[in-house]
Amino acid sequence: MREQNAMIIANPGIDCKKEINISWHTGLDNKGSYLEYREIGEKDWKKVFPTISKVDCFNNVYSVDKNRNDIREEVIFLHCKVYLKNLKVNTNYEYRIDSSEERHYFKTSPKDEFSFIWISDFHSYPPAFNRLENASNMIDKISLKHQNADFVFCSGDSIAWGGSYSFWKEFYNIPSIKKYMWANTLGNHDYMSRAYEKNTSDYFKEVNNFPKNGYKGEIGVCYYFKYGNSLFIVMHNEHMGVNEPFNENVEKAINWVEKVIKNNPAKHIFLCQHYQWINGVNGRDRAFGYERWKTICDKYHIELAIAANDHTYIRTYPIFADEIVENGTVYMQCPSSDGDRGVDLEEPMSYPNKKIAFRYATGLNTIAGIFVEVKNNTIKTILYDRDMNIVDENIIKSE
Repeated sequence: MREQNAMIIANPGIDCKKEINISWHTGLDNKGSYLEYREIGEKDWKKVFPTISKVDCFNNVYSVDKNRNDIREEVIFLHCKVYLKNLKVNTNYEYRIDSSEERHYFKTSPKDEFSFIWISDFHSYPPAFNRLENASNMIDKISLKHQNADFVFCSGDSIAWGGSYSFWKEFYNIPSIKKYMWANTLGNHDYMSRAYEKNTSDYFKEVNNFPKNGYKGEIGVCYYFKYGNSLFIVMHNEHMGVNEPFNENVEKAINWVEKVIKNNPAKHIFLCQHYQWINGVNGRDRAFGYERWKTICDKYHIELAIAANDHTYIRTYPIFADEIVENGTVYMQCPSSDGDRGVDLEEPMSYPNKKIAFRYATGLNTIAGIFVEVKNNTIKTILYDRDMNIVDENIIKSE
């Protein structure tokens, strides 16, 4: 019997007005697998055959089953990738794999104004299913509140151990995977396996199909995409190190970011990484965060710097040259959404930080998400708690 298709996901293409990347996994015997897509309301499907590669990076990886039994996951599959081009602007599409009755959906980018749901750090872990359930419910609540959301952005650590294929499979079954295009950042948990036995970014690459426009060694992990009138630059922290602001690998990343910005003029720039800019508990600037990237943010007038990792919400005032200004970079960190990984905030902070405008966490049971609305001259962010109460709201004004 042919193995069921799995891990079906829509990721951004380079220019999401007309390009979307699709990815799915299938069994080794299904080399003729294909994708069909059409505009919502159209009668006829268009068929596309993918590029296919055999993947074994998840095979024999140390893991645990949902009953907490020690296991070795045995997984080898075909990874199918499609790069849809020449799509219509601001248009809803549906797609299916191998003529299945199951439908998935995505929306191409509008020309300018758009919005997205920002979520992070839910650490999908089958023995504690409530983590993923909490995050999924948070996405669904924001989606219901804001019917105009165009895609979902995840700042990393969607998986407890990235090497555990079954954890990804659980994550890819949530409703919003079928409904939205997803843009993800590689988190340290997505990079690791149980007991750190086999750490690699291959896990992340082989469950997604991101643009291959990163730099050498980071293709498919670091990437950029254009949505509306904005440029999103997604970075990978693991290879850059955490002990000092600058080193050879950081220099490579900086050079790439500068090249991307210069070659892709945009109204708004989002600089995205997993690791936090500022320690959310004690308020100290992080060497791998704010200290490393503040010069680039100042130089290119980046409006919103996106991060996560320490499970607290941080929003700074607009910052330029270490000072609070009217039009500078807002550094923001998405809190945990799994109800199992939050932190208790110190009051007062050990390192008072004048740049911080607002911070939030509710201990281990933190569940929150962010809605971001981008218009021509503003970026509006709204932080919601689990009950959809507005915790923090802010508008970033363009120059």
